[in-house]
Amino acid sequence: MVDYELHVWGCDKSISVVFPECLAAAWLVTTCIPHEKINIVTSSNTNLSKTGVLPVLLTKDVSYEGFGPISSFILSEFSGKNVIETKDLAQSAVISLIENKLVRVHQFNLYSNLKNYEGYTRKQFKKYLPFPMMYNQPLKLYNVAQDQVRMAGLLPSPPGLFGVFSGSSGPHDEVDEETSEVALSALHERQMTAKSNKRELLRQSKNSLKCLNYLGEILDDIVKLNHQLNPHRPDDTFALIFNESKISVAELLLFAYIHSLTYDGLPDHAIHDYIRLKYSSFADFSQTKINELNQLLDDSAIQPPNSSQVPNLINEVRYRLGY
Repeated sequence: MVDYELHVWGCDKSISVVFPECLAAAWLVTTCIPHEKINIVTSSNTNLSKTGVLPVLLTKDVSYEGFGPISSFILSEFSGKNVIETKDLAQSAVISLIENKLVRVHQFNLYSNLKNYEGYTRKQFKKYLPFPMMYNQPLKLYNVAQDQVRMAGLLPSPPGLFGVFSGSSGPHDEVDEETSEVALSALHERQMTAKSNKRELLRQSKNSLKCLNYLGEILDDIVKLNHQLNPHRPDDTFALIFNESKISVAELLLFAYIHSLTYDGLPDHAIHDYIRLKYSSFADFSQTKINELNQLLDDSAIQPPNSSQVPNLINEVRYRLGY
């Protein structure tokens, strides 16, 4: 008998890489809850959540929204048999590092990096949502990501009175200071285009290097913590940080973000290559754990939404009317 239903972003039996918290929540429930008691539904329907955020865990009486509340409930109900709880300051520090810093790298990689945004992220919403929501949702997330990435210092603030708060309406709206120049001939137009493309490439390269340095600072802290809590390990060895045999909530969330950042389906592999080159032991161990956790998902009850859970126009109207 199914007692719990976890709703996540995704399509059919595939959980979205765009939303790491959904993947982390799916790993958590399949690790802690007997498979016959849990369904994972790739509904991509934020109306099922009071806060408009997925993942959401539905029980008979209460819903839990977001990875933090879901993990707290699961570990209280199932006593952390396979996952250790977030009780000490070190675990809380890692979660804070992920939620306040690593998430900005994730936003940069999937939204501010136009190669990834145009070549992967935006296309995924055509799988998750029907017309016309498939256009509005990625643009809304793009604008939120741009503002937050700018506030983290990974992108320059746009010109204007309000700086980082001036917003943006799309990935191609940043106007170059020389775009007002008028082409005098076909040759001049080609030269202007080539010059503009070169400036844009240099700008993107500069921003990407800044993001990699920011990521490096985060991973340095995680590797340092691993050595501090496990001094018996060789310096070039990475393993579970808080317990030799049980994964922690913090590590589930960490590996979900690493999986997204290094996903093979992304057109730009700069972050994947950077982590592999500079943090090879961490990269190897992370990939091993990610494979193990994904194997649990292969055996679990992932299913598409039923007709009332699909985020289409008819259900949207019903939701707005309170049905």
